[in-house]
Order: sequence, then structure tokens, then C-alpha cells
Amino acid sequence: LVKESLGGNSKTIMVATISPKDVDNIETVSTLRYASKCKKIVNNVVMNEDKNAKMMRVLQEEIASLRQLLAQKDSAVDEDKEALLKQLGLAQQEMTTRQSLWESEKEEVAAEREREATERLMKEME
Repeated sequence: LVKESLGGNSKTIMVATISPKDVDNIETVSTLRYASKCKKIVNNVVMNEDKNAKMMRVLQEEIASLRQLLAQKDSAVDEDKEALLKQLGLAQQEMTTRQSLWESEKEEVAAEREREATERLMKEME
């Protein structure tokens, strides 16, 4: 029941207060059981990352590794170097394309939000 409330990307602290009096024995035991159950809740942390931002990060890592390979292969055959340069160019093109798509999606979302806000204001004015 409490797992959903305690979940998410944040830390939660629970304080279970108990009473040393015999009169409150049942309530103290109930509180301790509840605290024990809450203590056993385990959450899986998920990084909130946009799929396009993730793809751009992956492509940038690939570009960096390709550049490193190029630096290591200074004595390599020109054909290998040309193939790596071509692969690097393709990765850079894909990253540029993804970035422009991401920017256009952001603009569309902003325009849609502005449109919705305008519609809400118009409805409120009526």
C-alpha cells in the first residue's frame, strides 16, 4: 500500500514513535510491524532521460571513441583511416539530425502548451 508513496527518485525517512506504557502495547506492536514492512520496501532508481538526449549522449560517446581510435591509428593504412573518418562523419550527421529533431519537438511542445494556455484563458473569459 505504501510502496507507491515511498517510491520515486527521492529519499524518504520514516519515524516510528512508540510508547513504553503497558496500556499502549497493542499500538506499539502495530507501529513496529508497520515500520518493519516499510523498511523492507526496495525501489529501483530510474534515471529520467529523454530518448533523444540519451541517443545524443550515446552518439557523442561513439564520436569520442572513434576519434580516439583515429589518434591511435596514426600509423595505420590510409584505407582504415578513411573508413573511420567516414564512420565518424556518419555518426556526426546522425547526431546533428537527432539534435535538430529534438529541437523541433521542443518547439512543437512549447507551441502546443502556449496554444492550450490561450484556449484556457479564452474559456475563462467566456
